[in-house]
Amino acid sequence: MSSENTEADEIKKRIEAKLSEFSFDEITAVATSIVRTTDALNLPPKNNLHIYRIGIDPGVTGAITVHNYLEDTHEIFDMPVFKTITSKGGTRTLYDPRGLYEPLKPYHGSRAYIEDLEAIATVPAKPGSKFQRGALANFSLGVGMGTIETVLTVLNIGVMKYRPQTWKKSALQGVGDKTDKDSVRQYAVSLYPHLYGELSRKKDHNRAESLMLLHFGESCEGISVSARNESL
Repeated sequence: MSSENTEADEIKKRIEAKLSEFSFDEITAVATSIVRTTDALNLPPKNNLHIYRIGIDPGVTGAITVHNYLEDTHEIFDMPVFKTITSKGGTRTLYDPRGLYEPLKPYHGSRAYIEDLEAIATVPAKPGSKFQRGALANFSLGVGMGTIETVLTVLNIGVMKYRPQTWKKSALQGVGDKTDKDSVRQYAVSLYPHLYGELSRKKDHNRAESLMLLHFGESCEGISVSARNESL
């Protein structure tokens, strides 16, 4: 008998001895848990880093754009959320982690660009500043960013963050007032006319921002339609 077979038999004996310390039910429970976890993820075995990029406009009214840059196809959807009843009988919109996980699961291992937001003072720096944000809104934004980044981490999706001032200055050069949401939407349509159906409504401005953030992120990586087949 070779030394390799002897070593293999020795390892097998040690494993069997260790397993004998547990009951059959305990072993079955562990095995079932592993199978269920693997089945729940059900992640496709492919290198998505060389196929997909994702642009994420955070916020409960935000949106997500996924780009298959090998085939130059886009998928755009609104941020998954759900409504809940407050203690005062009103409603509040919350992020839906499962609703975000499921549509992003096929793109595990890829890369996402996300707008890097931070809390804004509840009292504006200047009277009448339109960038005032309340404490509750700041808290909601923090929860949202945490939810998004957690889902991306679970799916092994790399994250690249860009400050709004940075990506908008570069990606929205053709827009006069970069704070005007409808101007951004119209500019996105001019660059991606084949996506008009996804951006046709005025309320689709967040979809447009996720698309333009994606546009900026890919340009930083040197990804373009003409060069997409050179990325592998």
